[in-house]
Amino acid sequence: MLKHRFKGLGAILGSQVDPEKTEELKKNKTDIENILSKILKLIKNKNEDQSKREGSPNSKDARTESELVGLIEEFYTQYQSLYALYDRLTGENGKVVSRRIETGASSISSSSSESDYFSSDEVDSNRRPLSENEHHTHINNNNNNNASVSEATSNYKFEASDRVRELEELLNCEKKEVESLKQQKSDLQLEIATKATESEQLGAKNSEMHERISELIAQTEGLSNKNRELEAQVQGMRDEKEDYAARMKDLESELESRRNQENELERQLRDKRYEINELKDRNDELKRAMAHTGEEMSALAKEQESKRNGGSMQVIALAVQVKDLRLEIERLKEEKRDLELKKEEREKEYSESIAKVFDQGKVIKQQAETIERMSGENEEVRIWSKKFRMNRQFTERRVEELAEETRRQLEDNIRILNQRLHVAEQLHNENKACFKLAKERYERKKRMLKEKIARYEEEEAKGVGITKLEIKPIDIVNGLELAAGKIEEHNVAFINRVSKMVEEVETARDWIKERKGEVKQAKDKVECLTALLDDKEEQEFLLREKVWNLEAKVSKEGGEKLNLTKSVSQLEKKVARLENSLKEKEEELVNLGEMKKEAIRQLCFLNDYHRSRCDYLKDYISKTRTITRP
Repeated sequence: MLKHRFKGLGAILGSQVDPEKTEELKKNKTDIENILSKILKLIKNKNEDQSKREGSPNSKDARTESELVGLIEEFYTQYQSLYALYDRLTGENGKVVSRRIETGASSISSSSSESDYFSSDEVDSNRRPLSENEHHTHINNNNNNNASVSEATSNYKFEASDRVRELEELLNCEKKEVESLKQQKSDLQLEIATKATESEQLGAKNSEMHERISELIAQTEGLSNKNRELEAQVQGMRDEKEDYAARMKDLESELESRRNQENELERQLRDKRYEINELKDRNDELKRAMAHTGEEMSALAKEQESKRNGGSMQVIALAVQVKDLRLEIERLKEEKRDLELKKEEREKEYSESIAKVFDQGKVIKQQAETIERMSGENEEVRIWSKKFRMNRQFTERRVEELAEETRRQLEDNIRILNQRLHVAEQLHNENKACFKLAKERYERKKRMLKEKIARYEEEEAKGVGITKLEIKPIDIVNGLELAAGKIEEHNVAFINRVSKMVEEVETARDWIKERKGEVKQAKDKVECLTALLDDKEEQEFLLREKVWNLEAKVSKEGGEKLNLTKSVSQLEKKVARLENSLKEKEEELVNLGEMKKEAIRQLCFLNDYHRSRCDYLKDYISKTRTITRP
């Protein structure tokens, strides 16, 4: 509608304005239309945004508000400039119309001067020669146009003033909205600042809680590490126990094998003794045979000496005996070699058994070291258990002292509170009795005053003694009111004292509850500590039992090792004795061999001698035979 009015105004003014001013008016018109379209668009967008967000302002709304305010101010300046131009045009047009009415004649100069206020077509038509009637009609038309322009300008002026008022009201509303938005913005900024401070406080609290949580996590990790260390120690003790059990089994198996070896050695020793006895018997037999052979050889020598002409049968028998003796010597040598091999084997076994004994001694030494280490650890555990028990006793004694102290304090506070309550009840009863008496006196005085007032009213009605009785009832009523006020004040003060005492009793009860809660927490802590101490004592007792079992096993193993060492030492002594006996037997065998060698050498000499004698006898016999033959 406003655009149509601007168009009408332009059409009316177009015939009265020069081309330059027409261009200016067109430009102002287009600017005003653009500004109005922008304002309407911004208002529409604002209403849509407000309906969507329901009054939640943001930076975009503030930017839109500022843009709208700028456009309205620009529109207002355009309107002011247009209004000034309109005033100037109307003034010039009035001057021209009045001048034309006064002159009433047409001239080319006036037509040329009026061409500044009409359109280009009218100027061209005015340049042509006109008649007087046409001039009058043209003047009338101009007058009509001026009247219509003045009417249109007056109408436009009213409409423009109304529109300006509307725009001013809209501008004021927008300014108020902008101020409210600024206030909301400041409120939001304050709220954001408070929220930021709250968030900072919450962040500080959160950081504190995180630190506390990290401390608790570190404590739990330390406790879990201690628990794992204790579990590792227990597992290590179990592993050591299993190792000791395995070692015990190994030692038992080794002892069994040692016993078997000892039995085997004893059996072999018995066999060797039997063989040695057999060899002794054979040696005796050989000695007897050698003595017998020596006797026989001496007898033979005697016989040979007595009978130099002995037969060849005796020589053959002697040769056979010599051969048998050589075979016997070879067999004895083989037996000697076998005995030497067996001796070497026994020496190897003895060295191996000595090495095993040394190894077992090392193992026993290591076990003794472990036993000493475990005994030291056990001593440390005992010391720690004593310290822990002392700490537990100290904590229990301290908790009992604190509990006794808190109990005494609670009993004292309860006693004091009971005394206060008793005193308050007594005061309340006394005040109640006083209040009842005062109330009764007040009621009695009130009844008396009512009676007096009634009597005074009757006397006043009768007109007797009016002047004397006017002041006394009022004074009495005032005194009664003062007494009632004092009684009420005393009652209020008493109620306040009673309420204070009740508050003190409530605070004392709360304090007692808090102390009871603290005592309960302390008892719970003591119970937890006692449970932990019981667990530690159970663990300590189990560890002691394990240590005792291990000590018993170690002592048993030590006894077995001692027995084993004794048996080994006895075996070593037996082996030494056997070695000595073997050396003696070897020496005897060596001596026997030397004797056999000497006997064989003598037999060889005798054999050579007998052979030479036989040869000699043969030669002699052959010579005698040759001699005896003729």
